[in-house]
Amino acid sequence: MGKAIFVLALSLSAFSLNLNAQQQNVLQTDETISSAEEFVKLLAKGDFSHAVMEFDSTMHTVMSEEKTKELWNSLVSQIGHFKKEIGARKERHKQYDIVFITCEFEKSSIDVKIVFNREKEISGLLVRTNLSVTWPGD
Repeated sequence: MGKAIFVLALSLSAFSLNLNAQQQNVLQTDETISSAEEFVKLLAKGDFSHAVMEFDSTMHTVMSEEKTKELWNSLVSQIGHFKKEIGARKERHKQYDIVFITCEFEKSSIDVKIVFNREKEISGLLVRTNLSVTWPGD
């Protein structure tokens, strides 16, 4: 009887730890999605200096504040002003969290794909649209 209670207690403890891990994962998901949503809001407000603060060192090298501004302004000139966020979802690939923020603009809806590294810094950015969008320098 004592072994059965011990095994039951051990099983309940493991179950509780698993639930805590799942709850922690949900919190991380919410945190990453919230960070991505905030990033898009900063872009939409034209606050590029604060938006790029979340970039990792590689992104700072390849995507300066000025290039980020050019990219966003080029997008706006082609599909109109940002209206609102209409959805968010998250995927995991290896050590990266990938968040897709679906945004409604005046002429089209797009997905802004934001990749976060383990330190929750932005390490990748891609805009996906059904329209043919030309970026500065193309």
